[in-house]
Amino acid sequence: MNRGIVASLVLAGVAWGQEPAPLKLTLHDAVTLALKQNPQVILAVLNTAQAQQERAIARSGLLPQVNGRIQETVNRVNLEASIGFRFPGFSQHVGPYWVSQAGVGFNAPLFDLTLWRRYRASQFGIDASREQEVNAREESVLLVVSQYLGSQRAAADVQASQSRVDLAQALYNQAGDLQRNGVGTGIDTLRANVALQNEKQRLIIDSTCSTEINITNK
Repeated sequence: MNRGIVASLVLAGVAWGQEPAPLKLTLHDAVTLALKQNPQVILAVLNTAQAQQERAIARSGLLPQVNGRIQETVNRVNLEASIGFRFPGFSQHVGPYWVSQAGVGFNAPLFDLTLWRRYRASQFGIDASREQEVNAREESVLLVVSQYLGSQRAAADVQASQSRVDLAQALYNQAGDLQRNGVGTGIDTLRANVALQNEKQRLIIDSTCSTEINITNK
């Protein structure tokens, strides 16, 4: 399919109570626009991203965990309350004085079957989400291509019908001129007129079908 071929696809939506003007798109542009705006494709992409985050969370449970702690306390001691009597010449209280503690902890699961199964399940979830995303994209592309080609075929049928009408009109005019000049007969003119009316009726049918296809694509 030549990407330069342009078809008129009418997009859905009414702006300020008026019908939007038809937007001319190539087949590539129509497919790209559909993939960006199709709700099913957008939802499938979000599901894939969510599955990837769930896998990251499940994998974090299998990784070593490091934690650190820093603690600082301020103490003040009442000697008389602690030992039961007071030293003459000494203060009744000691302090305040600061005590600081710092430490680092490290732990890692050697083998946790539950965490491992959860991680494997998250990987399978990503694969399933990606398959659903591919299916949604393929369905959207097939739908757009079929509607695009249907619109092109309908437009081509209308053009072909118009060409046959023009030809039938020329033959009818020619038959009328021949009859007026005494060369042709009335039956030839009648036949040409019947053929013209048939082609006009076919043009009306093709135009109606083309309009219905455009409405369906809205």
